[in-house]
Amino acid sequence: MYKTSVILICLLVAFTGMTQACSGDVSRTVDLMGAGNTPQPTYQYIPTTNSQIVIAGKVVNPNTGEWTNNRLVVVFLKSKEITRAITSTMEYAASKVTKFIDPNEKVDVVNCSMNGTSCGLHTIAVRLDGDLGISDGIFVLHISNTYELNLENLGMPVDETPFVQIAEDDGQDRFGAWIDPFNEGDSREFYIPSKNIRYVVMVLPGDASQLPVEIQQPGSIALLEGNRLVAVDPNIAEPTPASIPDNKKASFAQTVEEVKEQLPEIYSYNNCSGSVDITHQITYTSIQEITDTSGGKFGVELPVTTWLRFVADVEKQYSIKNQEIKTTSVTLVVPPGEYIEFSVIKQQTWVSGIAILSDNGVDITEPYQFLKNEKIVYQQQKLTCP
Repeated sequence: MYKTSVILICLLVAFTGMTQACSGDVSRTVDLMGAGNTPQPTYQYIPTTNSQIVIAGKVVNPNTGEWTNNRLVVVFLKSKEITRAITSTMEYAASKVTKFIDPNEKVDVVNCSMNGTSCGLHTIAVRLDGDLGISDGIFVLHISNTYELNLENLGMPVDETPFVQIAEDDGQDRFGAWIDPFNEGDSREFYIPSKNIRYVVMVLPGDASQLPVEIQQPGSIALLEGNRLVAVDPNIAEPTPASIPDNKKASFAQTVEEVKEQLPEIYSYNNCSGSVDITHQITYTSIQEITDTSGGKFGVELPVTTWLRFVADVEKQYSIKNQEIKTTSVTLVVPPGEYIEFSVIKQQTWVSGIAILSDNGVDITEPYQFLKNEKIVYQQQKLTCP
C-alpha cells in the first residue's frame, strides 16, 4: 500500500485549456452551436493508452457500519488470482478526468484548425473518492493491463461503463473504478465484452491476519463457479488423477459424522451508560480439506495420482470441493443500558470414512476425513450494571 499525494481541487471543476488540431472534435462543437437551443455542456472520455487498470474503494462491515482495516481484497481473472491488497488507513487522492466541450464558446473552425486554439475543449478533474480524505478501510488494486484495454475499446457504451479515466501522481495513464461501499464478503464483477473476459473482485470477511495460513501468500486463492473460493499452492502445478480411469468410481464405508466443539470464548460488554448499541462481529475462516488419515507417505505407500482419484470421488459423493474456503460469522449486540456476557463456541462437523477403489480386481482402501461445516453458537447472560 502507498499513499498518493496528488493535489486535487475537490468537488470543484478545474479547467485547463487543451491545444488540439480539432479535426474531429470541432465539427461536434459547431453542430452543438448550430442547434438553435440553449447549449448544454458535453462530456467525452479522454483517449489513452492505459498501462494499468485501477480498482479502489472503501470496505464496510454491513452489520456494524464500521470502515474496516486489515481486510483482504482479491482480484481474479479466469479463476486465477492476479493481485490482492489489504485495507488500511490511508488516502487515495486520485481524480477522474473527462474532456469537456464548452458549447458557449463560439469557435471559428478555420481559425481553430490553423491557430491551434482550444476549440472549446478542456479537461475536468474531480476527486474520485468524493473528497473522502484519510479514511479507514481503503484499498487500491493496480492490475496489469494485459489486454491493452482503454475506455474506447471495452466493447460497451461509454455512458454505461463503470470505469473512468484516472489521474494519479506518477504520470502514468490509467482507468478504473471506485467501489464505495464494498461490504465484507461481497464481490463485484467487471465484464469486458470486447475480450470476453471478466474481472471479479472479492473482499474476504474477517481480519486478514486470522485467515488460514494456506491463503496468506499471494496467488494462493482460486475462484470457482458460483464465486466459491479454494486454496491453491501457487508454486506447484496441480497434477491430474490420470492413472485410474474415470469409469472406476470409489465406494464408501464406515462413514461417521462427529460434531466437535472448541472451548468457549467469553466476551463481556458494559453498555450501561451508552446511548447506542455495542456491536462486535466474530468471524472464522477455515479450509474444507479432504485429508488422508492413514499416515501413509504420498508417492510411496499411496501414489499421488491415486489419492487424487480418491479426492475426486469424495468430492462427488458429498457435493463438496477440496480446499474450499468457508467463512462463518456472528454479530453480538448489546443494547443501551445493558451489561451482557457472551459465551461463544465454534462447532465443527467432521465427516470420516473409508473409500474403496477397485482396480484390476484389487481393492485399494483409503481412510479420509474433511470438515463438512462450521457454525458459531453462543449463550448470553445479563449482568447487573455497576
